[in-house]
Amino acid sequence: EAITEQTAADRIAGHKESDTVSYLLRVTTGVFVDARVLGSEARFLDHHCDGNLLSEEQWMGGEAPEPLLSFSARRAIVAGEFLSFHYRCEEGQW
Repeated sequence: EAITEQTAADRIAGHKESDTVSYLLRVTTGVFVDARVLGSEARFLDHHCDGNLLSEEQWMGGEAPEPLLSFSARRAIVAGEFLSFHYRCEEGQW
């Protein structure tokens, strides 16, 4: 689900109050994806500032396009290695 930065901030505050996990990803300035309900297994990818995956967004749709995220390997990944990428949120942002 594509949401605004304000909606993302409101949801983060709610997750902190209820001590629940967040699945938010900043796609671009002012646009976030919340994968809590509509996300795929990709929501379980780990964060790392120098992750082994790259994320790329494409915008799909007409008047109100939605981001479609894809992931590709930045380097060879060995069996058993955690898959990770940079979440694009600055530390302390939320």
